[in-house]
Amino acid sequence: MKCPKCQYENEHGALVCNLCGELLVKPSAESESSGAKTTESPPSPAGAPIEMEKVAVPGWSKASPLAGGGPLRYGLTCFPLDPVVLDREHPVGIGRSKNNEMVLPVGMVSRRHAEVFFDGDAFAVRDLGSSNGTFVNGEKVETESLSDGDEIRIGPYNLTFKAFRGDLDQMADSSGVEKTQNFTQRQIMEKSSTFSGSIGEMRMDEVFQLIEFNRKTGTLEVESGGKRGVFPFREGQILDARFHKSTGEVSVARVLSLPSGTFFFRAGDSGQEQKIEQGTSQLVLNAMRRLDEMK
Repeated sequence: MKCPKCQYENEHGALVCNLCGELLVKPSAESESSGAKTTESPPSPAGAPIEMEKVAVPGWSKASPLAGGGPLRYGLTCFPLDPVVLDREHPVGIGRSKNNEMVLPVGMVSRRHAEVFFDGDAFAVRDLGSSNGTFVNGEKVETESLSDGDEIRIGPYNLTFKAFRGDLDQMADSSGVEKTQNFTQRQIMEKSSTFSGSIGEMRMDEVFQLIEFNRKTGTLEVESGGKRGVFPFREGQILDARFHKSTGEVSVARVLSLPSGTFFFRAGDSGQEQKIEQGTSQLVLNAMRRLDEMK
């Protein structure tokens, strides 16, 4: 079905344009003049806002960022980074270099790793010959069109492609990150702060990533099924790794594979000597590769 506003060709039966958000199904003249009774709610008072979430579009809800007025916009969220609004005219570069619009400053991310661009029909992500690849919803891709809610994985980072109306705050709030964890963004960003959480609400590779990204000094303690792990850090660099009876890369791999448990990061220098020469990102990447080989 072609949108009367932007001429985008939507799928048959669509109620709202997937590109510009224009309502595609409008009441016919006969239904307006017939006076036939319907099961719809009484009309809103003059000047009242239209509740768009009442339109039966799959995936919409009262909490949906698509609800409300304003043009449909798209962006990328990646906690704890600031969200980035996408522009149809200018691709958004993603990588380790500071020249990118979204900077992911860890070793397993290439300098110019990937970009999100508008291909004329939809936004898409394109890998730019990176060393470790770009993944969409768990599948490695070269170029892939994006839909609302798709996850883009680059190194240890998870980026979410979001459709929204309104301002940046609404897009960021819709991610729900702080609602499911026991700490705030400020607690993570401050080097001297302590935070904790549950494995399952947050993956352990993301915890390692946050510690490195924010150059935190302290000790990460992990508990699951009566087994305990200790991982001291200094300025984001992992110094040692022990989980139950394993050490080094093996212990990190075991922690990354845990389906449940708790973690607690206690700020403060542990005085631990550096026993691991690998950077934190590289150690996590090697542990993830080890898990893939085991599978």
